[in-house]
Formats: sequence, structure tokens, C-alpha cells
Amino acid sequence: MKRDDLQGIRGLAIAAVLAFHFFPKWFPNGYIGVDIVFCRVWQFLIGSAAYFLSVELIELDTKVHKFSEFLLEEQEKEEKSSDEEEKDEDDDEVIFTKPRQNLSRPPLYILLWISLFFLISLSFAPWTIPSSALRITSTFLSAMIILTGTLCETNPMKNRVLVYVGDISYSLYLVHWPIYVYVKHYYENHFAVYILAIVFSVVLAIIISETFEKWYLKLGKQETLFMILLFYLSVVLIVFKKDEIANFVEKVKYGHEEGMVEKVHSSFENVTLEQAIMLNKKWAREEYKYLVIPNCFPNKTEHGFCEFDKTNLTGDMVVFMVGNSLTPNLGSLVYKTFKNHAKNMYKYSNSYCEVLTVAAEKRCRKSYETYEEEVFKKLPDVLFMMDRPEKLSRPIKGPVEKDEIFKEALATLRKYENNVKRKIYILEAYTPPINLPLSKFAVLLEEGKKVNQKMFKVDFAYLNGLKRQEELVKKCSKCELIRISDILYNGTETKSYDEETKLGYYFDGRHITPFAQNLILPLFQDISDQFH
Repeated sequence: MKRDDLQGIRGLAIAAVLAFHFFPKWFPNGYIGVDIVFCRVWQFLIGSAAYFLSVELIELDTKVHKFSEFLLEEQEKEEKSSDEEEKDEDDDEVIFTKPRQNLSRPPLYILLWISLFFLISLSFAPWTIPSSALRITSTFLSAMIILTGTLCETNPMKNRVLVYVGDISYSLYLVHWPIYVYVKHYYENHFAVYILAIVFSVVLAIIISETFEKWYLKLGKQETLFMILLFYLSVVLIVFKKDEIANFVEKVKYGHEEGMVEKVHSSFENVTLEQAIMLNKKWAREEYKYLVIPNCFPNKTEHGFCEFDKTNLTGDMVVFMVGNSLTPNLGSLVYKTFKNHAKNMYKYSNSYCEVLTVAAEKRCRKSYETYEEEVFKKLPDVLFMMDRPEKLSRPIKGPVEKDEIFKEALATLRKYENNVKRKIYILEAYTPPINLPLSKFAVLLEEGKKVNQKMFKVDFAYLNGLKRQEELVKKCSKCELIRISDILYNGTETKSYDEETKLGYYFDGRHITPFAQNLILPLFQDISDQFH
């Protein structure tokens, strides 16, 4: 049977969650709404039910035992039957009326209202509260509201509006999320749109609750089982057809853009401003699709191990690429330019973690060791280390040769040097902008606003990485830097887009776009031509 007070708490919880999702700056603690009911309090309910039930059963067992002794002393069956009925009535009265003895006590009402006041204050407070303390406190307060509310005749959580919001909270929790994602992506920081999105979510949740929910709750066991199986089959079908579905949706949504983009030549000549905007948007939207190398198998994801198609490999060497996400980002450039040197070509990459140092012990130690393991198994003739160094770019303490990070990188490089037969190419540290991603740059162009290179802020910590790399190459006879700065930078100044075409150099995730790859392709070709 439904408890209105619990539905009222659900109503309060979903309100906090909605406030947090749509207005996180104003309600930074609203996420606790999930903990108020959905994750934590059911454990309290089960525990409290088990406790009170056990107490009553113990008391009942004691009374039954005493009652049995009393029956043995009675001789007449009629008296025994009469006494037993009277005793059972007394026990029922003890069990079912004992909690109600506290109904008139003011302290319970005070505790209920204080708990509710603090729970609302914490959930909707405009300042951030440490999550661990907030979770413990909100769970405790919710438990107190449930407990004291049960013992009080008047309970604010049984308010009709709160109870109804609680009734539709199941649908509202699921419905609001895709709506939120949509408006957040396309109408970020539009207050009026956010309000309309909340209203629309509530209306849609009411419709679902009043129609579908009330309908399926009346179904029998067989009909319910059939419905669940039907939903499971639908989910399985969607999983197997997810690529086709995604392509169809994208075609419907971005078909007009694709038609315009297809007209752009692969060398990006004579690109109009409108085409540049569409290309920048497309690259920002599909960044991680571009990280999956099409002719390296298996190629279901951007990371892990894959082997390149041998059909166009005409050389006699083993070429290996290793690093973080820049490896799949630039892997096609190596394949295009070094296929005449290679008989086998491989790639192994992991997210974030760099090759020569352990950037984060817990996150990267395994990746660091796997890099070595994969490369040393193949003993390549040529190795490409392509990563965006984070640890190498940290501040240098004292002379470079005495720097601890440099020493770590040098020790690792020595191991690779001993296991690579001919050449090690190391991608030069570079610096994408840290404040203006490609997607927002495209919006500025679309709105007709003036743009310039100075709008893009640069983290010059990359110069520390570059300094360490240059010193590493000096101490490694097989090593050479791939100097992309000669092309992507303008002297000592960094560039984030092409002045003529307005095409960006870097994805939102700071990888290198197809346009910038096209600029540095001749550099890779020169490296291939000069290889001996």
C-alpha cells in the first residue's frame, strides 16, 4: 500500500534534483535528492521495520510463554478459552496501540519540523556543502522525517501537491534528463528555455503517469511479464542497431550541413565562411569518431591495440605507434607517409596516460607498463611516440638534467631505445587553447562576431615539456622530435585557427583537427623521405 508521506519526500527529492540539473550554480547541493529517497532511505526503512517487528515479536513471545503457564493451572476448558481470547485482545492492543501513545507529544512535532526545515535548507542551499557530510546528514534527516511523521497525526509530507509530485517522480526523473541534455547543448544559459524545459518535463511526466503508469499497474501477472519481455527485446534490438539508428538521426538532423561539407575539397581550398562554420561544428560534434582509425583493425574504439591493413604496405620494417589519444588522432598520417617503409604496422594507445612518465600512479601505472609490454613484444624498427605530455610539462626544478621528472623520462626512454632497432620519433609538446573550444568558436563565427588569435588563451607550461623533450633527444642517438610547432605556430606565437579559411586547429578535446592534420602532413612526409 502506498504511503503518502514517502511520496511527499519523493516530491521534495525530485524537486531538488531538477533544481540542481537546470540551475547548478544556484542549487549546487540538489543532487542529494537522489540520496534522500532513491539510494539510501529504503535501507533505513527496511532496517527500522525489521527492528520494530523483532521487538514486538520478542514481547509477544514472552507474553505467550507466560500465558501458556497460566493455562496449565486452569482446569476448565471454557475458562481457558475465555482467558485466551481475552489475552489475545490485550496483546493486540499492546502491539497496535503502543506507538500511538506518543501522538500527543509536542517534541515529536518539533523534531519533525526541525528535520524538514534543515533537509530543505541543505538541499536548496546556494553554497556548496561537502558531499560526504551532506549525504550522511540528509539520510539521517530523511529517516527522522519518516519516523516522526509516522507517529504524528499531522504530517506536512502528506501535502497533496507534494504527494502528487512524488507520484509522478518516477516518470519525471526519467523524462527530464534527455530534455535537459538537449536544452543544455543547444540553449546553454538561457533561463527562459530552462524554465520551459522544466514545465514541459512535468507536463510530459503527468501524461505518462496518468496514462501508461496507471494502465500497466492494472495489468495481471502474465500481461506484465509479456510487456517486460517486449521492452527487453526492444532494448536488445536498439543495441544491435544503434549505429544505423544514430546515422539515421544524424542524417535527419544534420543532412543539410553534410551536403554543404561534402563540397569542400580534401585540401580545404576555397572554403567559404558558411562552409567553415559547418565544418567546425561537425568536427566539434564528431571528435571521437575521428579518433577511430578506419584501416587499423579491430577499429571499434579509439584505444587499445590494432594492426593496420597490410594491403598497401610495401616496405620491410615493423612500425609501431604508441601513446595516449594523440596516437589514434595522428595515426593515419603515419600510415599514409610510412607505408612504403613498413611490412607490418601497429598501434597501441590509452586515454590520458603518457609514455615516458607515470602522470598519475593509480590511473596510469598499468598503462605505462602496458605501453612497454606491447612495444617490446613487437621489437619494432621504427617507433612513433605520440602523446600530449602532462607530467613532462610540469615546472622544472633546477637544471633540466637534475630534474626528477626528466630523470624518470630518460630512464624509460633508455628501455625503449634498447628495444627499438632504428628510429624513435617523439611528437613535440604543443598547446591547444584552454578557454575557447572549437564549438564555441564556430558559434562566434555564426553570430558574425569578430575573432582574432588573442581571444585564445594558451597554457605556456608546454614549454617545460618541450625543454625536457629537447634534452631527452640529445641523450638518445635514435631519437628525433616531430616539430609540429614549425607549422602550427607563427614564430613564437601560437595559432588556434587559420586566418584565411577560419577553420580551427584543435577539437574541443584538444586533439588536432583534419584541417591542421592536412597542414602537418607534409612534415610527416619529409620525415619519411629523409628516413634511412
